Amino acid sequence: MLFGALNVLLGLVLSLTPFRLAPVCSQMTPHGAPMKCYYSGLFIVAMGAAVVVLSLFALLRRGRGWAAVLAAFAAIVAAIACLLVPAGVIPLRGAGWVCGLCGDASHACRAVTMPFVRKFAAAIVAVNVVSLILSFVRGGR
Repeated sequence: MLFGALNVLLGLVLSLTPFRLAPVCSQMTPHGAPMKCYYSGLFIVAMGAAVVVLSLFALLRRGRGWAAVLAAFAAIVAAIACLLVPAGVIPLRGAGWVCGLCGDASHACRAVTMPFVRKFAAAIVAVNVVSLILSFVRGGR
């Protein structure tokens, strides 16, 4: 139950990071559209929300069994995706938008937002790896 509560907290902080705690760039492209870091911010918010929802689901199931294992694996995948999608390792794009970061290292997305995201994503991965290890050692009790 402790790991589920930690996941909810970390997922919530991850969701708040791109637009509240450490906002991405607020500038617009020359065409008047949001910059690609804005879309990366939306992706990070969605991944943080997914961690919260799945963790709450696992908590409602008393933090045991398949729900806890599923929530832990999903949280790890979401946290890793929060690092790979903005970096462009996993390309994510649609009609007129693309996830990524600004080219200038002094922009807020690179200098402020991503360091926060890295720390919280690493914490989510660490918490869930420990949770999975303990779950398998205890035999899912």
